[in-house]
Amino acid sequence: VLSLTLARALRDRGHDVAFFVRSPGREGLADRSLFREDFDGFRVHRFVNRLAFAGVDETYRFAPAEAAFDRVLAQERPDVVHVQHLIHLSTGIVDRCLV
Repeated sequence: VLSLTLARALRDRGHDVAFFVRSPGREGLADRSLFREDFDGFRVHRFVNRLAFAGVDETYRFAPAEAAFDRVLAQERPDVVHVQHLIHLSTGIVDRCLV
């Protein structure tokens, strides 16, 4: 709710807003895949993560999520990135915003 409210306020001020989120996916979508949907006029890039981790370290540093985020960054080319939380994604996403 907080992210959507912020996005709407930014849009009302003339900004273009897109989201990168974790999704449990739906039937027919591969785990760790990336797909795009629209919601309330926003581009939403959904990373499918079904939480099948090889070890506890992947619960906070997950290379597939980072790679998906890199693809979205290359496509969106944002001026500003707001991180609400990184649950089921990767703390490495913050590193990618610093480049």
